[in-house]
Amino acid sequence: MQAKTGVIYLQKDRFQIYSPYLPNILEFRFVPELIHDFDLISKDLLENLIKVFVINNKIPASGLIIVIADNASFMKDFVTPPINPMQPPASPPPTLEDLQSMATQYLEHIPFEVVASKTFPLPSGVRAYATNQEVFESIKAILEKHGFIIQAVIPGFAFGPQVGNLATIDGATIGLILQKLSMVRAFNLLSDSGAIEEAPVEESSIGESAKDEEPEPEHKNDSPKQNNKMVLAIAISAIAIIIIVTGVILYMQFTAVPYKPPPPAEHPAASAATAPSQPTQAPVQAAEATGIVQAKDITVQIINASASAQKAQALQTAFIPHGFKSVTLQTQESLSTAQGILIFSPRVSQDIRTSVTADVKNTLGNVLVQDKTDATFDIVVILGK
Repeated sequence: MQAKTGVIYLQKDRFQIYSPYLPNILEFRFVPELIHDFDLISKDLLENLIKVFVINNKIPASGLIIVIADNASFMKDFVTPPINPMQPPASPPPTLEDLQSMATQYLEHIPFEVVASKTFPLPSGVRAYATNQEVFESIKAILEKHGFIIQAVIPGFAFGPQVGNLATIDGATIGLILQKLSMVRAFNLLSDSGAIEEAPVEESSIGESAKDEEPEPEHKNDSPKQNNKMVLAIAISAIAIIIIVTGVILYMQFTAVPYKPPPPAEHPAASAATAPSQPTQAPVQAAEATGIVQAKDITVQIINASASAQKAQALQTAFIPHGFKSVTLQTQESLSTAQGILIFSPRVSQDIRTSVTADVKNTLGNVLVQDKTDATFDIVVILGK
């Protein structure tokens, strides 16, 4: 287990992410347009929203473990029924091969297009486990584009029922997961699946059986590989940053307004005779009043209560095509307004005002539009309760 490892707790309708470099655990909720009943609806929209989520929260790249909650999984135990010595069974009890065959048939009927499945041993049978591979593989691929390294995908029950059944995770849960990480590598869904593992586990809590075991010897051999991947990811990120900074500098140089020398001085009398009246100041002031800032320089803030979090994320997605400099989400439980409010600073041009107003009304319905000269952000959207 690496010292700097984060955790993603993946549930049916959301995921929470713990980063060792951030003070708080963050949450990303799935809207029906992304994932519905743990079925992936739009991979492109999921990628765009996760990108915004990572950038806005400034989540640095690190190693990550994905833990899948029980409510995002299908599980069923196939065990030998207990024998009553006072009443012998009418037929021989099923063998381990029979139980394995029943578990396999159960896994063949999981209602996902791409299924990740495994069977795990119990003292008196096997446990069949399955989940939607398309969901966690998509999240894995999206995060790896941003430099994260997904080290394992592990069912929550492997850490014990106190983890798999949680509605939310906290610092104590994270500590428990990281403490047991070296003991649950056999449950990793990124490795080959389908075979029963050799070491049996307790039926009541599979994660508890390995509590006092020492890490396997091969675990030491995994660390250099993981370290090499981390070093490679950091190197690639550094190169990408250098390329971006260089591109910005070159762009500024080529787009800078060239220097023009002042015109030669003329005789005052000639200037007075030839110079027309100067009405040029009025158009300039008019342009400043209506806004001349480009979309790439505009900052946006969306303020919402937790009850309107889905609308806030939908609105954030609608702003992506504009290419704004930043779109910040802020949750305030104390919001008292019943109607949505849209606030513009004088820097915003009329074209952008019209386009943004249309996007907001498509998402929120009728809103109150206001102007504010001293706004911290160029555009502020306040969602009503």
